[in-house]
Formats: sequence, structure tokens, C-alpha cells
Amino acid sequence: MSRAGDLLAAANAEIGYNRFDDPLAGTKYGRRYAQLVGNAYYGTSGVPYCAMFVSYLFDKLGIAEPFLPEAYCPYMKNKARQAGMLVDKYQARPGDVVLFDWGGDGVCDHVGIVEKNCGNYLQTIEGNTSVGTSGSQSNGGRVARRTRSFTSVNCVIRPNYADGGWIQDSVGWWYKNADGSYTKDGWQAIDGKWYFFDERGYMYRGWLQRYGYWYYLDGSGAMVTGWQAISGKWYYFNKNGDMATGWVRDEGKWYYLDTNGDMKVGWILDNGKWYLTDGSGAIKTNTIAISGDNAYAFRPDGSMVTGDVMASADENGVLHIKP
Repeated sequence: MSRAGDLLAAANAEIGYNRFDDPLAGTKYGRRYAQLVGNAYYGTSGVPYCAMFVSYLFDKLGIAEPFLPEAYCPYMKNKARQAGMLVDKYQARPGDVVLFDWGGDGVCDHVGIVEKNCGNYLQTIEGNTSVGTSGSQSNGGRVARRTRSFTSVNCVIRPNYADGGWIQDSVGWWYKNADGSYTKDGWQAIDGKWYFFDERGYMYRGWLQRYGYWYYLDGSGAMVTGWQAISGKWYYFNKNGDMATGWVRDEGKWYYLDTNGDMKVGWILDNGKWYLTDGSGAIKTNTIAISGDNAYAFRPDGSMVTGDVMASADENGVLHIKP
């Protein structure tokens, strides 16, 4: 069964509940909502529970959505709109969340779950309604199956329902785990790559400073390692992703990066010693090199030699500098 199907099955199982027959204070759905948000008021006050009924169903199945949990229908709509989850009401399908406006004033008064789109009307399962048209439609106390005309529909929300995976909304990309949770303000490894999610849970791109270290997240959001060309400059990122500065050894060659991580090319002065790079940025070592009109000698560690220099070649023709 699909996740939407699971939700409808759970909603169907609630049909028949009547708040006036509940032996405890408040309502079944208000008591759960009070636990979710940490506010006992909703558990005992008997506040209208249609939105809390929807929150209860999604929570019961572990389905996390940006517009839930919520107790107030207009807030539910606003959250869903900000997340880019509103769809054409005439395209409503089973498992969608539908919000109603009885008075036509543009304010959402009631909410339910779409069970079936019948073309000219919707079949729904709703909390806190009446079984017929004579009672209150948005504070009738019962969970019931209803039919509603499209003229009473304010908007329709299309939940994500993904068991896990990448989700894009109007704000950006976020990753929904199989249990419905998502990472906020931190790192997460996904398919062998590391991603950073901001305080709202959206994937980050570009330069990121974290606890004094710099990282770079490419266009896909993945943390980079190794050599990277960024805005015309070369940087080196260690295996854990933090940007390197100073001396870096890679594949047997030495490179120098300044305090901004930018790889230096040409002459380099470090701790009173001079070094010279080749075109790739690698430090010249154990050799004599031409720069401008002059020849310079460099030790095995890459530092420039001053004074007398002796050079010899071994049996393989490799030059060795002996200052």
C-alpha cells in the first residue's frame, strides 16, 4: 500500500469517533497534539480539533510534512503555501489535504483528507464535523465521511509522502529520511557524499564556515575534497572537507596555499626562505630552474640555495643539488 493509502486506511479507522462520548477531558486528537507541541491547553480544552485530527494521522504514520503539526487551518495553509505544496483543487487526489471556506471570505474554516475525487465533488474523511448537513460542519465533534462541492474548497495541499529521499519545494532542496525526520543545522551523509543543511533543513551550496573551518558545497550540494577550481582560483580540501592552508603535499609534490586557501604560483617567501613553483603550482625541488634571465638552484625541500652550489646527476640522470 502507498503512504497515501496508509493514511486513508488510518483515517477510515477513526470514523465514528465522537468527542462527546470521549471519557477523558478534551479530545483524543487534542491530547496527542498537546504532546507534540508541549502545550497542555490543547489536550484538555476541547478546542475544535479538525486540524489536530489531520496532525494526528500524519504523526501516527511517522509522515513528516512542513505544514504539520498544526491546530489552526489558516496557519496550515500558509505553511503549505510557503513550502510550494498547494495544487489545483480540481486535480485533488486521494491522500491530499483539503481546506474549506464555508463563508467565501477567503479564510480557511475546516480541513479534511481527500478520499476520492468524484469529478464534480470530493469525498472526504474529516474530524470534528457532523454526519449530515443539519449539524455544525466544522465543530460537530465527529469523525465522518463526507461529500463536499468544489465551491466550498479553499485550497488543496499535496503532501510529499516520500518514504525517504530528496524533496524540492519553493524554498529549496531538503532530504526526508525514511522515518520522516530531516537534518537541520548540520551534516548528513547521503549515498556516500556529505551534505550540509541549514537551520530550516534546506540543503546548502557554496562556501560554508563551520566552527572556524571553511568548506565548499558544489552545485549539487555535495561537500568537495581534493583540488577544486573555484572562481578562477585553486583550493585544496582535506579528506574531511575542510579547506587547507599553508603547505600541502599531494601525490609526492608540495604546494603552498595562502591564509585564504588560494594556491600560490611563482615565487613564494615563507619563513625567510624562497620557493618557486612550476606551472601547476608544485614547488620545484632538487633542481636548477630558470626564472626570467636567471638560473636558480633548489634543495630537496624546495627552498632556494644561496652561496656555492654543487649539482650532480645519478645513474638515472636525476639531478641532485648539494649546496
